[in-house]
Amino acid sequence: MSYPISEIRRFRRYVGLRSLQGAMRLLWMAGAICACPFQSRSFSTKQTYKVLDSSSKSRPLKSARSQLRTSIPFLDHLKQCRDPDEFLTIFHDYYELGYKHDYPSYASLIYKLSRARKFEDIEVVLDFLKTHDIKCGESLFAGLIRHYGKANLIDKAVEVFREIGRSFNCVRTVQSFNTILNVLVDSGRVCDAIELFEQGPKMGFKLNSVSFNIMIKMWLEKGNWEKARKIFDEMLEREVEPTVVTYNSQIGFFMQKG
Repeated sequence: MSYPISEIRRFRRYVGLRSLQGAMRLLWMAGAICACPFQSRSFSTKQTYKVLDSSSKSRPLKSARSQLRTSIPFLDHLKQCRDPDEFLTIFHDYYELGYKHDYPSYASLIYKLSRARKFEDIEVVLDFLKTHDIKCGESLFAGLIRHYGKANLIDKAVEVFREIGRSFNCVRTVQSFNTILNVLVDSGRVCDAIELFEQGPKMGFKLNSVSFNIMIKMWLEKGNWEKARKIFDEMLEREVEPTVVTYNSQIGFFMQKG
């Protein structure tokens, strides 16, 4: 089925499509639905637009998606609970009833326990992850490392970082590397941050702009422009493209210096 180019262009402008190909696809679908090719002219372009408009209005995407979502009893119960002392109890109760916890269960539980600073309960959950070899996403551990950092439990943050990929069934990438590096910098553990940054490539991490920006920020906050510049030079040597953050941090430093 083919359509005059003028019709395709008019249709594209009407629905706000950027490409002619996209307009052609929609026109083809509209023609198939109406069982009426444009060549016959028995069904006008304007009428076709109305068909598409009415069909889109009759199918609200949000309500359809919400209907497709499957309710998970444990997560619903955990979400409604406001008592941090009950979070782990709910987890165990469902487990005793035969409920098979998966990654979303652990991620939600650790997130809520972290925000409530129930770190002893978190240890129980982490042991469960290790024992049952649950495959987890790295974002779970990156978030936990940040919460440990905020609570000034830096050694625990480092421990979690080192156990990713060893004790925990999770692939460790530069995401968690940058997270622990930032925690070390924010906690004032300069020597540890320098050592980790230097060991990064040897540990298999490909340092990115975030890695370098963290170290540049550290030296600028210490008032050491020379060392910050060396990190910046190394960044260029490694062909890591600087970002807006890279330049803004240095500009801000010089503006403060006057």
